[in-house]
Amino acid sequence: MLYKMKNLKCDDKILLSLYYSLFQSHLGYGLVAWGSSTFAKNIFLIQKRAVRALSGLSYNDSTSESFNKFKILSLENLYRLKLASLMWDFDHCLLPSHLQNFFKYSSETHSYGTRSLPKTFIVIHRLVR
Repeated sequence: MLYKMKNLKCDDKILLSLYYSLFQSHLGYGLVAWGSSTFAKNIFLIQKRAVRALSGLSYNDSTSESFNKFKILSLENLYRLKLASLMWDFDHCLLPSHLQNFFKYSSETHSYGTRSLPKTFIVIHRLVR
């Protein structure tokens, strides 16, 4: 769809709106749950293909400038944003009670005087590249 609309010489705002409605909305759904899985690399490649369609780039051109131009977060950055938002909600007790019980502060794990006792560590898994 994005390639067809680009061929019709549509405005970038229309193409970006299509990207967010057709692609980004599905990409972000449940991303915290599946974002660190092994198939995330394949989804990132599909995201790059969609950004190439927005920019009119060929299949082997770099997409880094296009991500910046359209202000689109890559899959890895979107995953980090969603995970940080989830942890902020946990820290401020805004999660539903059944989800609030999945997380603990490092100080709740044990009472030994370790280096990490007074700190709260959040492990952010990197996406497979």
